[in-house]
Amino acid sequence: MVQLWEAKNIPPYPGPNKMRDCYCTVNLDQEEVFRTKTIDKSLCPFYAEDFYCEIPRTFRYLSFYIFDRDVFRRDSSIGKVAVQKEELQKYHSRDTWFPLQPVSADSEVQLAITTMMSS
Repeated sequence: MVQLWEAKNIPPYPGPNKMRDCYCTVNLDQEEVFRTKTIDKSLCPFYAEDFYCEIPRTFRYLSFYIFDRDVFRRDSSIGKVAVQKEELQKYHSRDTWFPLQPVSADSEVQLAITTMMSS
């Protein structure tokens, strides 16, 4: 189980509105296996969603992508967190903030997740 909590300090949209409509996808390598609800008009979206799936033995990365939903154009990617399979165990049952990549060097965009792995 993965608990996807929240993102914070999302950079504002460059237009007059400034707010974003954010959702997060969870991917095993390049396959999307979960998508959160969209949080409208927020730069600090709070998801508080649990995600369950069979995790295959052969994968390299568990990745989280934050997107800004756009009704007129393709949704834009804000950033991602990619955790190598070998690194997952050290985050077991711990709330952890991860910086999103790629972001500008002076940004503090982050995502909070908790991983729960069954033995």
